Amino acid sequence: MTNIVARMRNLLSFSSNAGGIDMSLSKLKTIQPNLFSDKADTKLRTGWIKLLADQLKNGDARAAVVIDPEQGLVAAYSDEIDCVVTLKFDLELAQSHGWKAGTRLLTVNTYQPIQKGLAADLVPGPKHTRKFGNVRPIIADLLTDDAGSVDLRKQAITEPEWSRALQLGNEAMVAKKFPPRDGRPLRCDKPAN
Repeated sequence: MTNIVARMRNLLSFSSNAGGIDMSLSKLKTIQPNLFSDKADTKLRTGWIKLLADQLKNGDARAAVVIDPEQGLVAAYSDEIDCVVTLKFDLELAQSHGWKAGTRLLTVNTYQPIQKGLAADLVPGPKHTRKFGNVRPIIADLLTDDAGSVDLRKQAITEPEWSRALQLGNEAMVAKKFPPRDGRPLRCDKPAN
């Protein structure tokens, strides 16, 4: 638990564009069932729930788009690093949500300081602030029952940001330079091996 909390505290949740989203435990259980298994440590579970709920509430709300529904691929945008993180989700989950290429989703990000290094799978764009070197993108649409709040946050995102997320996502898919990260909340900050 201590290592998880320390790691999460390093992922800053200061944001001028806070998500303001309430987390649904049932939705978290659907996407991350191992966190709720009988074998899972209760303190670890409680810590993760608190940290993920805080991220949805206070993290940086940004554009995310489905780039390949047949593979469950989503591009989550980070304005701080001016890049996308490609996330992979279970195909059944993608189908159950009716994802199509270009479906707009909401990522709520927290960041790791650049002093800890640049994540191996990120390609910073020209607007990189050089403050952060990694991002933890969680997809709010999959973790809340409050679709109204998610829709309001999506409406506040500018069209250029949606276009940038889609463009970078499509480029990443064509380049196939890095494998997508596991999209589930407990692993989405880790580049795939």
